[in-house]
Amino acid sequence: MHKLVITIFILCSISAGVRAGNKTNTIIDGGMVHLRGGLVEAGCIISTDNENDIIDMGELRSNQFNGVGSYSKNVPFKIKITNCSVAVSDKVGISVFGNINEKDPQIFKLEDSDESAKGVGIAILNNNGDIIIPDNMPSEWINFHEGENILNFNVRYRAADMQVTGGKANASVWFNLTYK
Repeated sequence: MHKLVITIFILCSISAGVRAGNKTNTIIDGGMVHLRGGLVEAGCIISTDNENDIIDMGELRSNQFNGVGSYSKNVPFKIKITNCSVAVSDKVGISVFGNINEKDPQIFKLEDSDESAKGVGIAILNNNGDIIIPDNMPSEWINFHEGENILNFNVRYRAADMQVTGGKANASVWFNLTYK
């Protein structure tokens, strides 16, 4: 009889250990998350030829500016858009974004360093010679056709102060395309 009790005790001990190892999952409703988004069908794709373009403005004399609002010569540049579909849209507007010059909100501020030029900023102009105002919605809509299109622009320095001093005159500008 003594042997039977020990065997039963051992079996009970083993089965209790098995039960203790079985954890049950408890599910608590944590709420719901609503996801919003959208898919757009763009009229065109910006060509990879334009990714991270560097436009060489050349070297200029700081004394060639003769007062606030005076300009350097235009430097032309292009943005190529490809795979354009007029079934989606036939007009594109250009917006430019970046750091705005504190003294002249129509131009971009130069990158700030001890070696930077002072009293001047960079203006982006459309094909008609009008300034594209930074950080605004498009003010002009350009018609495009199926396939590949070239958008022409100019960039130039513009004096924002009576005194322009020499130095590095670089800026970074982001372009957005809006289709209509």
